[in-house]
Amino acid sequence: MIYAGKILPKLAALLLCAVVALSAAPMIPRTALADGGLVGPLPGDAIDVGWDASPRSGDGWEFDGVDTYTITGDVTVIGNNYDGGALVFDIADGHIVTWTASYSAASTDDGYVLVEVRGEGCFLLGDGGITLLSQWDYGTAVQTDSGVDLIVSHDSSITVLGDTYSCVAVRAAGSVSVTDGSEVWAASETACTAIYADGDVTVEDSRVVADSPVGVAIRSDRDVQIQVLGGSKVWSDGGAILARQADVLLGGDSIVNVLGVLAFADGELLGNAVTARDVTVLDEARVKAINGAAIFYSGELYISGGLVLAYGDGIGGAVFTIDETAEAEAAEVSHTLNVIFKCASPDIEPGVEYTDSFVPDESSFAGDGVVLAWDFVAWFYAEEPYGYAGDDTTDLVAYPTEDVEYGWNTRRGYMGFWWSYADNSGTFWFDTMNPKKPLKPNPKPDPSIDP
Repeated sequence: MIYAGKILPKLAALLLCAVVALSAAPMIPRTALADGGLVGPLPGDAIDVGWDASPRSGDGWEFDGVDTYTITGDVTVIGNNYDGGALVFDIADGHIVTWTASYSAASTDDGYVLVEVRGEGCFLLGDGGITLLSQWDYGTAVQTDSGVDLIVSHDSSITVLGDTYSCVAVRAAGSVSVTDGSEVWAASETACTAIYADGDVTVEDSRVVADSPVGVAIRSDRDVQIQVLGGSKVWSDGGAILARQADVLLGGDSIVNVLGVLAFADGELLGNAVTARDVTVLDEARVKAINGAAIFYSGELYISGGLVLAYGDGIGGAVFTIDETAEAEAAEVSHTLNVIFKCASPDIEPGVEYTDSFVPDESSFAGDGVVLAWDFVAWFYAEEPYGYAGDDTTDLVAYPTEDVEYGWNTRRGYMGFWWSYADNSGTFWFDTMNPKKPLKPNPKPDPSIDP
């Protein structure tokens, strides 16, 4: 499990790679053709992806004339091209490719990859952008090998816009770091993933977004470490972080948010903000779900700061079963999972009843972390409609049960609630928490079977 103060050596190496690359990269002017001649010499280590007549080789690189650059030294990629084609960079001997170009293209077939990075080294976006319009299924904007560290830094962006079944902005077999105001964004009318990684993922002071009905912002199927730090925002409809074997740390004043209701699609339970093995919440981080769990985990939980929030009639204690007739596309689950749900296995199957085993105690809570549940269902199904008065605690449940002050905030014409516990305080406005359909009261365990 990750705790405060533990520094990942690989993260330190990645950040050093970024500093060295950006400090060494020259400010290269755009080359252009005028009157049939080249205006301004093209530096030997620069690859200009915006120039059709670009040389076939330079200092530290060679182009095969089709789509592949072989990298044997540190190089910089420059240029603007908004009608490009697929590119491959094969990096040797741990060299650095610094991408400052603005590059976009439309996919031409299923499984299209716009920028593929092979070999061993560092692929660093520094004030650059890569955008794929995915018009076919399974398009990917950037794909990297296991030996490649991908760094998206200094206001850079990787974007995939899909109008097909599924698309991915970043598909990384190695590590991914998104820092310094950068963004990884995936959008589709059906399914999409912003980052799919087999290596460690770090997001700091940046945004990672999957904008689709069953989109996932950060996904991994490996035993990796995922950190969301600083003022980062990670959100989606299907799951902000879906990484069943991962160790997840949320810190700084980051926000991890799922906007959609629970759904069972393609064998996965979507609608939880964080699905992971181990989860740590520090500082002023905020984690929010609707009727899914804010934290759905199978290993260890440690909350020492911030706010964890979802619908529910309690902090834990929920029970749910996926209908055996659930469609593979996206069968909505109408029950709430409460705020925290601990499950022996994150692999969910239809027809099986799952009961939360989370027990709040000192091993899970320390510092000034707060967990809040809003019993939306009680309010929605009330025989007599009622509202909430300022500082009222009706339909709210908090943990720790002592010393936490909280209540409704009805000021300025908005609805929300405030909390205060030691040095941790704030207000959460829930105008974006309204569900897309009515939800059902939670089923309760049978006391004769599970007292």
